[in-house]
Amino acid sequence: MSGVLAVFENRENLLAAAAHVKVHGFDLEVFSPFADEELVAAAIPGPSPVHYLTLLGGVAGGLCGLALTIWTTAQWPVLLTGGKPLISIPPFLVIAFELTILFGSLGALGGFLYWSVLLRSRHPIPYDKRFSDGHFGLWVACREADRNRVVNLVEEKGAVEWQLH
Repeated sequence: MSGVLAVFENRENLLAAAAHVKVHGFDLEVFSPFADEELVAAAIPGPSPVHYLTLLGGVAGGLCGLALTIWTTAQWPVLLTGGKPLISIPPFLVIAFELTILFGSLGALGGFLYWSVLLRSRHPIPYDKRFSDGHFGLWVACREADRNRVVNLVEEKGAVEWQLH
């Protein structure tokens, strides 16, 4: 992934640059030598897409649970039911509920692993050792065509150094 890694000497310049870059619609990561809630809030990207996979998995699990129980019951139509309908939905809802929970949790786990582990390993974010010694950093992911624009944005907010990646 291409982008710009900017180095700042103080926290206020980093906060201003992060807000300024975020307004222009770029994805960013911040680096700090200490934990800071304000910096975390400045770098929050927005809602996670994992909940869509959780919903999709839950719906698929519920449908599979109903299909499995109805299909299994239909295979043995000679069961003695005492005058009750052979395919009755209320007892099948237990299996459908269990598969809804199972498939939903597997969808959430799969989405989490994809968006947080696999994508990060394919596109690692560069790091500078100075971020542990008192400097602050800002990684802005952008296309190669937008690099000069991002460099101008971080320079006007006080970046002391920047690197193109």
